[in-house]
Amino acid sequence: MTTPKIDIAQQIDKLINLQQVDAIIYKLKSEKQQKPLWIQQLKLQMEDEKKAAEAAKNSFRQLQVSKKEKEIELETKETGIKKLNTQLYQLKTNKEYEAMQQQIGLAHADCSVLEEEILKLMDAIEQEEKNIAKKQKETEQRQQDVNAQIKQIEQQISAIEAELAKEEEKRKILAADVAPKVLSHYERILEGKDGFAMAPIVEHTCGGCHMQLPPQVINEIRLKQDIIYCHICSRILYDKGENNLT
Repeated sequence: MTTPKIDIAQQIDKLINLQQVDAIIYKLKSEKQQKPLWIQQLKLQMEDEKKAAEAAKNSFRQLQVSKKEKEIELETKETGIKKLNTQLYQLKTNKEYEAMQQQIGLAHADCSVLEEEILKLMDAIEQEEKNIAKKQKETEQRQQDVNAQIKQIEQQISAIEAELAKEEEKRKILAADVAPKVLSHYERILEGKDGFAMAPIVEHTCGGCHMQLPPQVINEIRLKQDIIYCHICSRILYDKGENNLT
């Protein structure tokens, strides 16, 4: 039993129709693949903002700790001054009295420095508290915006999946009408050529890799007696004059 001769012209036309659908499928799959990356990027940005907010809170807590330490130190100094003042009137010589006065003076100077440092820390704490409140509000708003963007992207993914299912159903019908051997060659090329297994003649060049085609090859393509492949990119070549693949 002889194998029926394949009508090459007819097969080329069918492949062109199939390629149109495959180009859409490839684009949809590429878009779908990118969407989760966008979601991941948004989540990472939020994580960075939350880390920055937490760092600001840690800085605020450290200021509070520093203020408390200075207050304890000041309280200790003031208690010491009170003790020195009590001892002052128990001294018997002028020399001892003057030495104690000098010690009390130095202690008062230390207290003044501590009081100034405490005031500066209080100002810093107040400012940091305002900054944290502002940052918290901005972060909450940003989180709402990110959640809305993620929801929108997820809706886009669902829409892509629905369209993809529709196009893949079309593909099944079209692919079933192509000779198995021809389809096998086509699909093998399709897999490694970014969704484009076919290329039109464009000004005597391959529309896929843009390399010059010999006149003899162009004539063979137009005769449609055999499936002709580009010797550079291996795509199936066809005459765009009769078909228009966009």
